[in-house]
Amino acid sequence: MLGSSTRQVHVYGRKGRTRVVQDAPSVLEEQAPPSTPPRKTTLPPTRGLFTGVDFRSTWDAWVHSPRETFASKVSTPWKQWAKGSSHARTPLRPKSANAQALCDTLEDLSLEDRGVASLLRRVQQSEPLDFERLLTDLAPTYEKVGEASYSEVYRCTSSGAILKVIPLDMGTEHAGIALSSPDSVDREVAMIHALSHASHPCARHFVQLQRAHVVRGAYPSALLRAWDTFKAEQASRSENARPSVLPSTQLYGVIVMNDAGQELEGLSLRGWVERAAVFWQVACAVAFAEHTCSFEHRDLHMGNILVRRDASQPASDVGALSALWRTYAPDRTGVHATIIDYSLSRMELDGQTVAYDFSDASLFAGRGDAQYDVYRHMRRLVSEDWQGHAPMTNVLWLQFVLQRMLAMHAPPDDEPGTAAAHAYDLLVQAEQLAHEAIEHAQRHVPQRRVSTRSKRRSIQRSHDAWKVLPDAHRPRITSTWTWLQALLPYVEVSEACADAGWLAERGGAAGS
Repeated sequence: MLGSSTRQVHVYGRKGRTRVVQDAPSVLEEQAPPSTPPRKTTLPPTRGLFTGVDFRSTWDAWVHSPRETFASKVSTPWKQWAKGSSHARTPLRPKSANAQALCDTLEDLSLEDRGVASLLRRVQQSEPLDFERLLTDLAPTYEKVGEASYSEVYRCTSSGAILKVIPLDMGTEHAGIALSSPDSVDREVAMIHALSHASHPCARHFVQLQRAHVVRGAYPSALLRAWDTFKAEQASRSENARPSVLPSTQLYGVIVMNDAGQELEGLSLRGWVERAAVFWQVACAVAFAEHTCSFEHRDLHMGNILVRRDASQPASDVGALSALWRTYAPDRTGVHATIIDYSLSRMELDGQTVAYDFSDASLFAGRGDAQYDVYRHMRRLVSEDWQGHAPMTNVLWLQFVLQRMLAMHAPPDDEPGTAAAHAYDLLVQAEQLAHEAIEHAQRHVPQRRVSTRSKRRSIQRSHDAWKVLPDAHRPRITSTWTWLQALLPYVEVSEACADAGWLAERGGAAGS
């Protein structure tokens, strides 16, 4: 039998086994000395800002040490150390030169970690500029002309340039403000620069880049006044939160572009000739970029098409699409369409694929508008391979724009053979061809999460299916480029008839 100073305990994890351990004396045995001295009660050690840092080593040793060690030991954020938050924050007022150097180093590391360093190199800056000073240099006053989910758009009243102000995501959240990642802004700036500097005549229908900057500071008062005016006058178009909630240390991407006019969605065009001109200018520009740099816009709704009245652009030859281009060029119709907003786009730049990964699932969860269905159809067309090239997405978006334009206005009352009737008939024919091509592409697209062998078989079946279709004599439509080439036989208006009809229409409009 065991004595009073011993006890049996079960060993954890070993069923049916026990062991004998020495127990402490009972409190009733006052004469028995304690077997072990009582443990001294101590408070848990507090974690200091530089816990674990060897101050005997040199600064060079810290800088050139492994990145993980340096980031965890030296660059511990002040706010995380003091309050337990994970948001980086550096001292605003260092008390010495060494502290200033440390703050600068921590700030540089924060920019590198968040991807801002790549964006700074893209805009040829070594550090962010002061937001207020940049606005003062650009123009004295501004007016807000629109907004997007991640940006605010302003116009310089003196020069007419357009400013797109994009708050950058630096790891903090602000109520009602959507923040863009620096990689997304970097990608958009690269695409705008590449498309606006192309030598092809169709490149003039992509928004033209003037300059781009990365700035830091409080939201300027001049822009806040313009924001308030826009909110008061056009409350239905203002859904974003007031940017004044952003802190004074917030980073922004500022893209300065040419003024391309008004949004197609809220613009009233004069007749079917102008509507057809806007659509075919956009289609030709997309086909050019698709053919030369594997471009896919992937968000080409009517709000991303701007129109201005301009007949100064001279006529030019665009190669295989010249027959369609000559009929609806800006110098003949008096309207100029421009494509904007490449935040969701995909293209090939310097041999590398630049594309958005569509990580935001809310794009595919919308209901109540046909535009949300387009996102879901597009996801099926690309088989969720957003890095791959699926030019049928351009046909899908152009069909969406075309359906909106056809549904918003009644068919022309003119007799067959006139310019307006021909423009309308050509748009209807284009929509029918696009509908058939998209339906076929969706039926024969490879299924998701299948083996490579099954995917090859599915692709082979989609190629063979065209051989048994009733309209097999038609050229196969796989992109915007092949779609427009298939439409060229329907462009049968002679130059004399077109000139006579359009001059009469434009003369009547001018007289009225």
